Amino acid sequence: GRSSGTRALVMRFDDFVDDFRLLTERARREHPSLPQVMIGHSMGGLIAVRYALRYGDDLAALVTSGPALVIDEDLTDSQRRLGSILARIYPAGPLPRRDSDEDFLTTDPDVRTQFGLDPLTHHGRTRIRTAAEMLWAGEDARKRLDRIRLPLLAMHGANDTLTFPSGTRALYERASSPDKTLKLWPGMKHEIFNEPGRREVVTFMLDWIDARIPAKDTAGK
Repeated sequence: GRSSGTRALVMRFDDFVDDFRLLTERARREHPSLPQVMIGHSMGGLIAVRYALRYGDDLAALVTSGPALVIDEDLTDSQRRLGSILARIYPAGPLPRRDSDEDFLTTDPDVRTQFGLDPLTHHGRTRIRTAAEMLWAGEDARKRLDRIRLPLLAMHGANDTLTFPSGTRALYERASSPDKTLKLWPGMKHEIFNEPGRREVVTFMLDWIDARIPAKDTAGK
């Protein structure tokens, strides 16, 4: 919420990946003995997948939550074509559909209220170019999911209609990882870390990570 430029607009999706690489390199310099586990949610999940496709050898494991690998199950071909044209000539324009309604996020009313009050959260519609870049990034990533070989935990809310569970199923099924786990959380929407059952989600994730990275390794001993 503090970045410069037009809010919520990205002209090239992999700018996110490039920026995140700078952060992981800094973390590695400051903590050279610690393994790196990538955890990405929603658009961050798509960033994490694309990061793993480029730098997977540097990661100890990959965890995704509702990754934006598929966000277009309900789009027609004509809508896709129109969106592609508008993304070039009117990149900062808002999508005509309303896709930022908090009711899609979680079943927890308190979380929805807090989301609406957070000044650092973008409450407007998705920018046309941002959406087009996400569509492209998801489609391109799905073509190369077989290149992911590191330990993988792929999670999704079973009732998510912002990013579709079919993307997570594709990630799980196509990844070449010998060690991979698929977890679809029944009754949960997009924000599985902010649902009433979030403690179970976090505990499941941490147990999965601990089983693959013993505590003595994380302490550098």
